[in-house]
Amino acid sequence: MRHSVSTTALRAILVMAIAMVISPAHLNAQDNAEQWDQFKEHDGQSALVIDHAPMTAIIKAIAVRDAGSNKLAFSALTGKTLDYLKLYIRFLEQIPVSTLNRNEQLAYWLNLHNAAVLEHLAANKKLQRRVKRERGEPTNPGKSWSVLRFTVEGKKLSLNDIEQHVLLANWQDPLVLYGLCYGVRGSSVLQGEAFSGKTVKAQLAAAAKEFINDSKKIRVKRGKVEVSTLHIWNQQALFNSDPALLIDHIKTYANDKLISKLEGVSELGKDRFRWGSVAYIPRQQNFSTSDFGSARGGAGS
Repeated sequence: MRHSVSTTALRAILVMAIAMVISPAHLNAQDNAEQWDQFKEHDGQSALVIDHAPMTAIIKAIAVRDAGSNKLAFSALTGKTLDYLKLYIRFLEQIPVSTLNRNEQLAYWLNLHNAAVLEHLAANKKLQRRVKRERGEPTNPGKSWSVLRFTVEGKKLSLNDIEQHVLLANWQDPLVLYGLCYGVRGSSVLQGEAFSGKTVKAQLAAAAKEFINDSKKIRVKRGKVEVSTLHIWNQQALFNSDPALLIDHIKTYANDKLISKLEGVSELGKDRFRWGSVAYIPRQQNFSTSDFGSARGGAGS
């Protein structure tokens, strides 16, 4: 029997949630593998399904196709709309993630990460053009990626923690990279709907194809393949620092045109990443929170 965590439970869960007491020793634990072991736990037999309809509604409300590229209308994330997004994030924090199966967990963490990025950039407009500094690098994250902004099953987490110590550590799958939205041109764009446990693998594969076949992200130049900085940051963890493994990964999702260019290529060129904001500035704002309010109802079981 399938169970569903309905979005109608959002406010009830938040009102009834009991504040968790976290000891200073827990918060100040050294950055080692053991302190992240709790996020390895999962229930392979779990039929619990998280309803991510609010995230889908937000994506549909702000995703804009403009001049041949995908952009995000952060200007639409204000007032009640922004409050709705924040409520969704708080809702996710109350989910006992260790009781989910692996695919549900993967969708959960990707949506939590991306929702928080959207909320943070929408609430701090100046940051939309400073993401490079605010993100930093995995080994030296910037302020926005190092702030402990979540509490999941009693553990305080940052955006960088979710990326490095949860997603990449537990899945060790390059496809995870294509599910992370930074609100900039170099990262993946949000797909048409939120990630779900049932479809997350197919969604990530589709995102990988779109990313890899974008010549502004991956290209062959002078006999070498220029890759994304995201690949270089994580090449040791995901590709054992082996260029051949990274190139094979790219070939898996490359179209025929790129495959032909990769023929005989065995070296990496420079890495690139476009930090320009994908914020869409509308000429006339016609957005209304009523456009997505009906998504609050949830799917039920």
